[in-house]
Amino acid sequence: MDLNVILLAAGKGQRMSTSLPKVLHPVAGQPIIARSLKAISGIHPKQIRVVLGSQASIISTIAGQFKALCFKQNKEKWGTAQAVLATKPEDFKGDVLIVNGDHPLIQSADLSQFIRSYHQMSADCAVASFKNHQSSELGKLVFEGDQLIDIIEAYEVEKKNVNSEFSNAGLYLVKSELIQKYLPLVKKNIKEEYNLTDLISILSKHKYKVRAIEVPWHVAYGINNQRELSLANSIAFESNCHKHLQNGVVILNINHTYIEDEVLIGQGSLIYPGVFLRGRTKIGAFCAIESQACVFDSVIRNYVNIKAGSYIEGSLVGERSVIGPYAHLRPETEIGESCRVGNFVETKKIKLGKNSKVSHLSYLGDAEIGENVNVGCSTVTCNYGTDKKKRTTKINDNAFIGSGVQLIAPVEIGQSAVIGAGSVITKDVPNKSLSLERNDQKTIPNYKSFQSKKKN
Repeated sequence: MDLNVILLAAGKGQRMSTSLPKVLHPVAGQPIIARSLKAISGIHPKQIRVVLGSQASIISTIAGQFKALCFKQNKEKWGTAQAVLATKPEDFKGDVLIVNGDHPLIQSADLSQFIRSYHQMSADCAVASFKNHQSSELGKLVFEGDQLIDIIEAYEVEKKNVNSEFSNAGLYLVKSELIQKYLPLVKKNIKEEYNLTDLISILSKHKYKVRAIEVPWHVAYGINNQRELSLANSIAFESNCHKHLQNGVVILNINHTYIEDEVLIGQGSLIYPGVFLRGRTKIGAFCAIESQACVFDSVIRNYVNIKAGSYIEGSLVGERSVIGPYAHLRPETEIGESCRVGNFVETKKIKLGKNSKVSHLSYLGDAEIGENVNVGCSTVTCNYGTDKKKRTTKINDNAFIGSGVQLIAPVEIGQSAVIGAGSVITKDVPNKSLSLERNDQKTIPNYKSFQSKKKN
């Protein structure tokens, strides 16, 4: 039977206290709506339809990555019932799964289990529920035997003296023909909104089989404010850590380690507290990532040591290399095997060959550096001109660059060439040459500074 999914993502999220729509806030590196769509895609529905609210263009771009169709809710008709009707469900066939867009912890397995239970019960409509005695923000379920007869919204629970241990988890599964026939009958509530939950009492009165299916608490966990968002991030990061622990990764403290969803880590790698692994980073086997290191959208090969405080973005680090401490590898950096990039070195758009070293306090940008090259302290490739164009420096194999050297691009240093410390190199240097650039040193005897003259 066909399964279609409606994702409700039109809420303004005013309690988030930001101008960013609620579903665009990140949880473990992904917007809430992306996490929801990923879970939905995992059950392979026939079609996904997303209801949009503010900043629709950004949300629709994310939805498009999951081949979801987008629909804008009518500004004059608010509420979840009208949101569902905005997706034009009249052309649906089979079952319709309706998912709240602000529940970032739902997994594909949760949705699959919910659907299986619905079919096992031969229900016409099912609502996800969970036991929660304390929350004052969730609707309560009302039963007659096994039949679910109503959902009382949170703001009416006390008024109607509802005493139920089951809360609404915000997940619905219903036959498409029932949505088409009965959802338009939902009327405005006291808040001038059309609530999807009112469909339950309508279906029950018409003698349809309506059931509640108990789900784990994380399925019901919705985001309404920054505190709940922070907790969702903590839960997601901890869950990701447990996944990597099961795969043989050594994580010293899961409460202070932040690994986003798409990150891959090889067996035997050691992750210190305070590490942040972001985006589509891939860490090889038997690496050591020390405290306060951040690796973003990068590939780290096997046996690499990323020392404390280093920031690596959009880069590749070859096997057995050592980075940091406090190194900054900017995008398009490629570090070869068995290299050393030391403290306070910054790189951008460079290739560093096998066994080469940049030990400390240097900036290398737009450079091709060969194998077995030594780059001394405080070396700078001067790659940016007044015409705002970048130029390339090339350093060939076995070259030695002394401390305090400035290489004025475009320039090429030959194989086995040596550049003396403190030189400013503006011309190409041949193979096996020593190149020096020095001004004559001047010494003025009995010199009195400006300050000493002033005191006298």
